Amino acid sequence: MKLIDFYVDLRAEILEVMSGIKNADPSLFFDSTKSNSQIKTELNNIFIKYSDSAREFGVEVFYRYYRCSNKRHRDTVSLSCDGVRFLGDDVYKSYEQFFVLWDETMLLKCPCSRNNQVEINSRQVLLGFKAGEYSAEKDAVNRSLAYVAYAKDCAADKKPRSGIRENLLIAILVLNDAIAPEKMSDTINRIRSERGV
Repeated sequence: MKLIDFYVDLRAEILEVMSGIKNADPSLFFDSTKSNSQIKTELNNIFIKYSDSAREFGVEVFYRYYRCSNKRHRDTVSLSCDGVRFLGDDVYKSYEQFFVLWDETMLLKCPCSRNNQVEINSRQVLLGFKAGEYSAEKDAVNRSLAYVAYAKDCAADKKPRSGIRENLLIAILVLNDAIAPEKMSDTINRIRSERGV
């Protein structure tokens, strides 16, 4: 997949989800709008699909396990795609341009030791470029996926839909700048200079 195709396709799918986000009907008897859980499922599907495609451009989703009951626990980063483990700060040598997508606390086995049991642990889900893969033209891959993830987080039950829309709009603006031949601010400056403003 070409980078421009990634941007165009992701933008189209985000716009499709955005078009279906309506405020809930104030009537208690009938509400035909999509529920937040339906929106969250759609956004999760987009995030999974495009984070898999983003690997082609050097972007990875990975986990930072930062708390478990093991007394010798060190920060462990385990890549979800192939299980590569990094201990301590080694991940910062292998990845750059991080976004922390969300924190989660759940039943899981911390990978800091093979002897660990499944228990309630905390981890962060991160998005980053492999070292040396980052470039300005690929920057929107990371940023747009981060805003899709933030929108997904805003789609929890009984949360207002404005947060979902806001994050998806930011993702669209990031993608617009990546797709357009020049940045919007450059276009505006050129128009102003032509008008003598």
